[in-house]
Amino acid sequence: MLNLAVNTFFREIPVFANLDRAELAELVRATTPFTLQAGERLFGQGDPSDGMYIVEAGELAVLATRDDAGDRVVLAELGPGAFIGELSLIDGSPRSATVETISMTSGYVLTRAAFDRLREDGSLAAHKVVLQLARTLEQRKRVTEQRLRALLESSGIGPALESRELRELFGRLLKG
Repeated sequence: MLNLAVNTFFREIPVFANLDRAELAELVRATTPFTLQAGERLFGQGDPSDGMYIVEAGELAVLATRDDAGDRVVLAELGPGAFIGELSLIDGSPRSATVETISMTSGYVLTRAAFDRLREDGSLAAHKVVLQLARTLEQRKRVTEQRLRALLESSGIGPALESRELRELFGRLLKG
């Protein structure tokens, strides 16, 4: 039987919200709890992708190295209910940022290997999570395009670029 507190916690995570009780229990069984002290590294930029982390308590800082001098910039600070590294469930590309704890942090990790086993076993929960991840990524892409369009307009570059042009520009920016 799934612990009620864990069930409630996972149900509040957006990528798991559409799972029924049995599917949620199956997914939770595939996770492993973790605890890190303040100042510890969850993973580093360039590390192999090993899984998705779900924060139950504590705070994380998402950091990126900006240049060869090693200057780091804080991209985000995340707390309870946040999830990070979700793309590792879909692809195996290296981590795009470093994540370190700000305070003692605990939560759950869903490793890529465990998720792959769920998918290979035909788990409906795994397929629902992939679908929700796709929706989340599409939403993030739209928000990023809107922000970039607004930035370009406010910078005096001119009227908003056509969507195709914006995607091309955004793609070049991401490639460095």
